[in-house]
Amino acid sequence: MVDFIKKQWFVLLIGLVFLIGIGYYVVDQQSSVVKGKQVNGEDIVFSIDGKNFTADDFYKELKEDYEVNLAAMRYQIEVVEQTMTLTEDEIVSAKLNVEEFDAVYQQQFGKNYKEYLGRILISIGFDGYEDLDKFSRFTLKYNRMLEEYLDDNLDPYWTEYEKQYKPRILSHILVRIADTENITTEEQEKLDAVKEALAQGESFSAVAKEYSDDGSGASGGSLGLATTSTSYVKE
Repeated sequence: MVDFIKKQWFVLLIGLVFLIGIGYYVVDQQSSVVKGKQVNGEDIVFSIDGKNFTADDFYKELKEDYEVNLAAMRYQIEVVEQTMTLTEDEIVSAKLNVEEFDAVYQQQFGKNYKEYLGRILISIGFDGYEDLDKFSRFTLKYNRMLEEYLDDNLDPYWTEYEKQYKPRILSHILVRIADTENITTEEQEKLDAVKEALAQGESFSAVAKEYSDDGSGASGGSLGLATTSTSYVKE
């Protein structure tokens, strides 16, 4: 499980970095359109104990927080750039990641995708779309730096994490039943087939791929990592 956790850090890093960037971009874009109650010609976002907080005050505070994150990110980028070197395999992976980013954003934003992606990259410490390759290389370098650190220092972090979050790697096989009080012949046959396959020693993953009625079947029934804070959508 520890190895699985470590592998997820790269995904979490990408998500966090882009979440910070998208958040900054949204704040910047929406700062001029915040509307609500007005006092003395200024838009009021909220009031606490009779004290009004204007849209400008709120935006300034948010902007300052993001600027601190931006400065920290720029420093982190330079440290990683100067201390880590990509392997040949990582160079190939970096290029593939760039192609994937391009494809995803082009599909989502159309012909202006480079502008949107560039703004996000700027907001997380890069110079724009032209730094997409640098961003891809940075994430791979950072991931390896983190892995190497965790290899030597994971135990104290893991002990506390396991105690607090009780992580588990979950898998399931979902057989949908329209009415549990009136199971159809077809539904019962499928349930029996699943039970029989498992009883015969077939791997859980293979049975899930064949029988599971949800998207997890493609990955052998895996639901990934679950902790005490994980919640699932009811099927």
